[in-house]
Amino acid sequence: MIHFALGLVGLVSFMGNFGFSFAHIKRMNEEGDKGECMGTFMSAKILFTGILVVATVGLFFVWENILGYSYTDPDTPKVVYIILGYYVFWNLNNIFYHTFTAQLKTALQETSIIVTNIVQFVGIVIVALFIPRNLFWFAGVYVMSTASGLCFSIYFFLRERIPVGRPTTAMFKRYAVYALPLMFSSMIGVVAIYTDKVMLQLFWYATEVADYAMAQRITLVIIGLSSAMGTIIFPAIASAAEKGEGGEVQVITYRAERYISMIVMPMVMFLVVFPRDVLHILGDQYLPAADVLRIMSLYAFFAVIYGVYVSQLKGLGRPGFIAKVSILIALLNIGLNLLFIPSAIYGRQLMGMGAMGAAIALLTSKVVGYSLIQSYSRSITQARFNHSLPLQIVAVAVAALVLLGANAVLPPTRIFIIVPYFFIGVAVYAAVLYLLKEFTRKDLDFFLSALHPGDMKDYIKDEMKGNNN
Repeated sequence: MIHFALGLVGLVSFMGNFGFSFAHIKRMNEEGDKGECMGTFMSAKILFTGILVVATVGLFFVWENILGYSYTDPDTPKVVYIILGYYVFWNLNNIFYHTFTAQLKTALQETSIIVTNIVQFVGIVIVALFIPRNLFWFAGVYVMSTASGLCFSIYFFLRERIPVGRPTTAMFKRYAVYALPLMFSSMIGVVAIYTDKVMLQLFWYATEVADYAMAQRITLVIIGLSSAMGTIIFPAIASAAEKGEGGEVQVITYRAERYISMIVMPMVMFLVVFPRDVLHILGDQYLPAADVLRIMSLYAFFAVIYGVYVSQLKGLGRPGFIAKVSILIALLNIGLNLLFIPSAIYGRQLMGMGAMGAAIALLTSKVVGYSLIQSYSRSITQARFNHSLPLQIVAVAVAALVLLGANAVLPPTRIFIIVPYFFIGVAVYAAVLYLLKEFTRKDLDFFLSALHPGDMKDYIKDEMKGNNN
């Protein structure tokens, strides 16, 4: 029910952004009055958030009072209005999140997300244990978590003393010029993101939504890498493009694609080989989602690689093509959802595949989008084919065969078995990459440096204290 409410409000959540967030990152990396940019972006986001609230309330008014429809569950409107608060705080928090992104302040940028997730996790555990089956408290946890993240963002924003000037019509127009090509694609894209869960609720059952949402949440760990990488790539490429350094753009993109695929592939492989064992740890009630998890894992891989090229083209100032591809992906996804999810619409027989159909629709549309955006990127940058990917596929295939052999001897039905299996898979994967000369000492040093607890602690500590410039 909570995921249905998130999906329902999510269908109109594009009204809280209209593509201005990426325009803000772009403008903040250009020469000009940063205070004017901040004032304009803040005003626009507050205005858009108000539009989102009015639109959501208006939709329910039309549904109930003009169309005269009711709900399968009488608590639906109340839950949706509570979840609307979640989206309000999330949109306001994006003001600061994208400002820190533009300044490459990664620790500050991610702090609000970490706080939100911690508060949400603790809150859900408390409600599940002490106030079970109370939808309103569960929905309230989502609101409280985003409000907590917003408070932290405001604190760091004020501490950094980022200037906030008076918003101007001229700056608003500059934002709109960049955001306009992304506006419609963002709208269609957001609708596509939430259509699957809403359709599963309408044409199937709440349990089908739960199975699909669980598989999706597991793969969000992988997809989150795309967002994290994008926040680094986009400003870096935008800066290089501004200086006319075309070769640097190619190098950044090549390295980003190579490293992120190197990290993601063993994760995807493990979920494809052991979906039932992973779900068994979470609860046997989710076992029907095993095949859905397999498909969603493959989708996650293409999503993260797709994100690299999106960040590249945004940094190169090509939002128009991104918008076209995003619209195509969204429309294809919605169309495939209509074909695969329902058993019938208005008496016309359809595939009736439920959650599995939603996952296949998601994967198919993303593969098509990835193929198009990669081809276009190469045509404008004259970049060579990334030969790392085929070698990584060979390595991950060998690792999968080793794990399948181990599974035949000792199935990983317990967490103390499945965790070592994951590290065995990673070790085999890395060893094969080394033999293929795809993983070198230089790469190892890179990962050790990036993940070194001491270096990471010092970086985060300095940034949290405001010492990083």
